[in-house]
Amino acid sequence: MTNEPAPGPADETPCRPGDSILESIARRTGRAPRVNLLDAGTAGETPILDPKAHAYQNELSATDQGKYRILGEIARGGMGVVLRGHDIELGRDIAIKVTDGELAKRPEVIERFVEEAQIGGQLQHPGIVPVYELGLMADQRPYFTMKLIKGRTLAAMLTRRKSVEEDRVRFLDIWESVCQTMAYAHSKGVIHRDLKPANIMVGAFGEVQVVDWGLSKVLRRGGVADEVEARDTAMSVIETVRSGSGSGSDSIVGSVLGTPAYMSPEQAQGEPDKLDERTDVFALGAILCEILTGAPPYVAGGGQNLVQMAAFGELDAARARIDACSAAPDLKRLCLASLMTARAARPRDAEELANAVHAHLAGLESRAHEAQLAAAEERVRAERSRRRLQLTLSAGAVLALVAGGFWFLGTQRRERIQELSVSLGSIGDDSLSLAREGDFARAVEVARGGLRLVEAAEATPELRTRAERLVAAAEEALHEEEQRLAEAERERTLFDFLLDVEIRQVSTGFVETDEELERQYEAAFAAYGFDVEAENIGERLAALRDTDLGVRLALGFDGWSRLLRRMGAARDFKQELLTGIGIDLDTEPLRTTIRWALVGGDKQQLLELARDLDVDTTSPETLALLASSLSEFRLFEEARSLFVRGANRHPTSFLLNFGAGSALYQLDRDSETDSFEGAVGYLRAALALRSDLVGLHVQMGDLYRSRGHVLLSVRHVDQAVRRAPDHRWNDWVIGWTHWQAGNLEEALVWYERAVANSGGDWELVATHALEVTLGRAPFEEFLAWCEVDRTKNMWKTIQPGRMLVFPGQSGLEPDPARALDLLERALPEGYGHGAYWSALLWAYLAVGNLERALEVIEQGREFEDDLADQQRLSLRLLRDATVARLQGEVRTQRSLLEQARWVRAQLMAGMEEEWRGTAFHANFEYLERIAQGE
Repeated sequence: MTNEPAPGPADETPCRPGDSILESIARRTGRAPRVNLLDAGTAGETPILDPKAHAYQNELSATDQGKYRILGEIARGGMGVVLRGHDIELGRDIAIKVTDGELAKRPEVIERFVEEAQIGGQLQHPGIVPVYELGLMADQRPYFTMKLIKGRTLAAMLTRRKSVEEDRVRFLDIWESVCQTMAYAHSKGVIHRDLKPANIMVGAFGEVQVVDWGLSKVLRRGGVADEVEARDTAMSVIETVRSGSGSGSDSIVGSVLGTPAYMSPEQAQGEPDKLDERTDVFALGAILCEILTGAPPYVAGGGQNLVQMAAFGELDAARARIDACSAAPDLKRLCLASLMTARAARPRDAEELANAVHAHLAGLESRAHEAQLAAAEERVRAERSRRRLQLTLSAGAVLALVAGGFWFLGTQRRERIQELSVSLGSIGDDSLSLAREGDFARAVEVARGGLRLVEAAEATPELRTRAERLVAAAEEALHEEEQRLAEAERERTLFDFLLDVEIRQVSTGFVETDEELERQYEAAFAAYGFDVEAENIGERLAALRDTDLGVRLALGFDGWSRLLRRMGAARDFKQELLTGIGIDLDTEPLRTTIRWALVGGDKQQLLELARDLDVDTTSPETLALLASSLSEFRLFEEARSLFVRGANRHPTSFLLNFGAGSALYQLDRDSETDSFEGAVGYLRAALALRSDLVGLHVQMGDLYRSRGHVLLSVRHVDQAVRRAPDHRWNDWVIGWTHWQAGNLEEALVWYERAVANSGGDWELVATHALEVTLGRAPFEEFLAWCEVDRTKNMWKTIQPGRMLVFPGQSGLEPDPARALDLLERALPEGYGHGAYWSALLWAYLAVGNLERALEVIEQGREFEDDLADQQRLSLRLLRDATVARLQGEVRTQRSLLEQARWVRAQLMAGMEEEWRGTAFHANFEYLERIAQGE
């Protein structure tokens, strides 16, 4: 609709300050044209949440006040507010995003805000909200204007569904549009980092747009698009105020940005350097998961933190929901692939997802079209039959009357037989289609339904035979599938064991002896049906030689052989037999050479192989075998280097990631080299590939416990125990971890198990000490029990004193003087344990006896724990701060206190509330007061 005011007298006065363009035109021409189009189908879809926000009108610059009219606030985000406005000159409603007043004082916020505008301005795609203009408010705060989205969010649409099956194709169409939009963004080197249903708008006429690019990131080296290289090519990339600046302000290392329920593990772990297109792929998979199952991958419950669930990639529940949903198998596979915790295992970018879902939807459309054609053909056949029947009746009415209608009845029966034949053909097609989709049980059910239909209709023998053959074919396919699944399950069980048993041999959470492990190897292969001493072993080897299964079995026999070599000469014959089986199963030349070198004990040959190896062209299996063989000869540095290089070259290899993580963990424990972060990275990658392996969770628990991260340690240990409660657990290690994490009831259960299984001194004392801490026994009774045979059990001397020195160990009121009385009696024995010397030292520091404290520091120095443990390091710094205070060195005391607090903050980062219930927290606060002289 056009509205043109009558022309007025022209005014040659030049533009005045603050005039809008229309006002200037009107002054020159005497007319200000205004065109307003109908706004159909979008009423009420972008409500104003705060109409009083029009006060922003006064904050516009003088020029902009004549150009824009602020109508109110429609949204508020982390960096500012989104206003609904009206562009007076062009007559269109717009959205205006303005930075928050306080945040606008921070340069990094301004950079991120301007970058969002620049990215939106350069991403030219129908699925991305166009940015119109970047400007400044009167107080110099930046703002930008963009298209006002009128529609509903995908989140709102999903909540209105009555079931997950409702409008599934429509929602898949929307998801495909989002994938296509993100494919375009990825081609420009941009990732969104906060994809979720609430950030997808669907307009009244079906248009789909991805909104809120406030957390988006332009990829540098490590993503598909490298900005430096892209500028030298014809490919267009997005440039922002930070492109190539090297400012490092795009993210704070360790920060977590995004929405946890849809977040990839690498994003939840706060590792911005690892984010790339696959981070968005995970989020797209999370949205698809919600479309198919009604919920995103991570759902809060049981007090679990969504960020922690995302960081650990706890997707078992989501995978079970996806498997159980009624979606087509190809959609389920696509969703599961997108939600792989290992980045390298996901589709590389959104284009792959868009192509896959497009193929699915095209298949649906094709099948629907074919069904329509089949129905139309059936209707034509039925109509022809009806007409033939009418003509026959007209021509032979007299004959029919004379014959008593017998001919007519016969025709009816033939028509029924024909209809039944068509129906049986359709049933056969349905059964075959279900079998092709992998639903063999339903295929049999449909086929049997066809047979029942034929039997009920008293069909011809030919039709009955067809129906019986259809059932037989479906049942045979089902039987073959059941056999295949059973064989696959036997293989899965064996290979899961082979991976797990390798892990268990390097983890402290298990207590199996080598003899027990050997029996488990033998039982596992026997359960699979592989008897290494059977007479027909040669036939089995010939059938499996150089197949994928044969190579995997050979690697399993390699692990068994390593165990036997460690056990000594008594098993030389058997380990040579197993190595020989491996050589027969896997004739790849390099792996054969490695195995013969192991049989001959040729360390030099292994070193030469490792030196000359080309990691880029060598398979992961060969690299893992050679690295493990080097470790057997205690060539740990060479083995570690090969594992690490191999894992970097083959990021989806579980064996190489686990080997690299374990090797770096051993280095971190056994030397002064700080390799903790590297160990965590590779073991996380292994866990992302196989989160179901019990031993790997225990290994992660070992790793975190070695640095004092007991909360993360107990989290992994709990997952392992839940998955395999019948394992031979190292009860006291698990009990100690729970104790340090503040889970006293759980710790007591494990210590009681340890007492029942082994009855060791420490487990027995710890059990009684926990009963005191839990208020189930008085301390004096515990002390009296410890006095009995005290000299034969050092823990009976150490533990009561520790409980009086460290409140976190007992909940008792600290009594350092009495603790000294108990601990000093043990000095003649000179206990070689750091726990004793630590308790004695803090008792002297608490009573202010600096001279004796310094002597104890010297006496117990050889028993000090590794400084890599952040808990012990922070307490060591408090100790040194206390010594400095007693020596009158105030500046040193303050510096050490600050260092101790910093170390503690790093340890507790992101889990402060959980740490408050631990013994460490209580001890730190008490010892901090001593260090301050309070």
